Formats: sequence, structure tokens, C-alpha cells
Amino acid sequence: MKEFIREFRERWRARTPRFLRKIKKTAVSIGVICVAILGVTQYPGVVVHPVFVSVISYILVTCAAIAGTAQMAKQDPEEAAREATEKIEQHKQPEGHDYGSDY
Repeated sequence: MKEFIREFRERWRARTPRFLRKIKKTAVSIGVICVAILGVTQYPGVVVHPVFVSVISYILVTCAAIAGTAQMAKQDPEEAAREATEKIEQHKQPEGHDYGSDY
């Protein structure tokens, strides 16, 4: 049991692969929209068909499961290094431009 908890904690804290981060953000966004819709249905005077509320509830649970599963994926160390290198390359100044020489 301790090994399971240790592995769970390690995976939760590990960096998620880029593709799964996008999936997680999408699932969380859809989940937030579902929570907002369910919140509105609680106001007096708002009448919504019970099937609609059930469908929204199932979508919310599905989004939570997708986001949780995506969070558990660990990024390969080689992929993390490659991603960091790409990020550094994006922030480099283009050759031939010296932005400090205009002053």
C-alpha cells in the first residue's frame, strides 16, 4: 500500500506530457462550464428538464476522470529536455538584430 501511495504521489507531481496537458486543460474547461450550468439550475424560477441535468452531471464526471487520468501520466525525461531546448530556442533573439543599439 505504501508503494502505491508513493507511486501515486510521484506521478501526481511529475510533469505531464504536452499533449495530455492540452487534454487536461480542455477537460477542466468543459467541467467548469458544466459546474456553471448546474449552478444556474439551482436558482428558483429556472426550470430545466431532469434529463438535461443528468447529462450535464455525467459530462462533469467524465471530464474529472479525463483530467485525473491525464495528470497521472509521467513525461519522459528525454521529452522534457527536448521541450526545454525548444523553449529556449524560441526565446533567443533573431540573428542580425541588436535591440540595445538603438539608444
